[in-house]
Amino acid sequence: YAFIREAAPFAGIVAPAATGGGPTSRANLFAAVARDSRDSVFNATNGWFHSSSVEYGSPTLGSDFSYLRVLLQQTLYRKTGPVVLAGAARVGILVHVTGDESQSFPLRFRTGGDRTIRGYAEESISPPGVEAGGRALLVLNGEIRFPVWRWLKGVAFLDAGNAFVDPAHLSLRDLKVGSGLGIRLDTPYALFRFDVGFPIPQTSNRLIGRWYFSIGQSF
Repeated sequence: YAFIREAAPFAGIVAPAATGGGPTSRANLFAAVARDSRDSVFNATNGWFHSSSVEYGSPTLGSDFSYLRVLLQQTLYRKTGPVVLAGAARVGILVHVTGDESQSFPLRFRTGGDRTIRGYAEESISPPGVEAGGRALLVLNGEIRFPVWRWLKGVAFLDAGNAFVDPAHLSLRDLKVGSGLGIRLDTPYALFRFDVGFPIPQTSNRLIGRWYFSIGQSF
């Protein structure tokens, strides 16, 4: 059980009608299950990881509104010679929501960025006309990881995904796509990640991409 009292973070874009601009209470029951067979948590080369989580909120529990949020995540790693094939999938749904967009903003799905769809700004992808975020999510990632020289590794990646108005609108035809290349500096202390991603198709005559730097693999 969790109880959260917070100011409406989305009030600057959508007026929170239900709360009059005041803080929102969100109370929920949360359950999660995970299974991990990866050979490494930080830089897996074989195995898989799965997690499922369910979050249920209700006025009966002390929440200002009701909702049910489900998030499923799966990753898979397969080593073929010196090359590692890595894939990931995320599916999320948010249903039975009685609150307005401002109240449900922290629960809604937005995507784009260095751990979802590279080539796009962080959480910049939402359903058209719904800046608060969608009530459904689908993100797919694929990487080919290969050695270059000693600590230096290379990566080619393809990301696709979107946030949708609701689960009924989930569709593979409406996915945003990003692709690019990266390098990994796999030191004994940490793995440093540098990626450049490009949205596909390009909306300009000149190639436009985004650079990302982080510690650890993207998934």
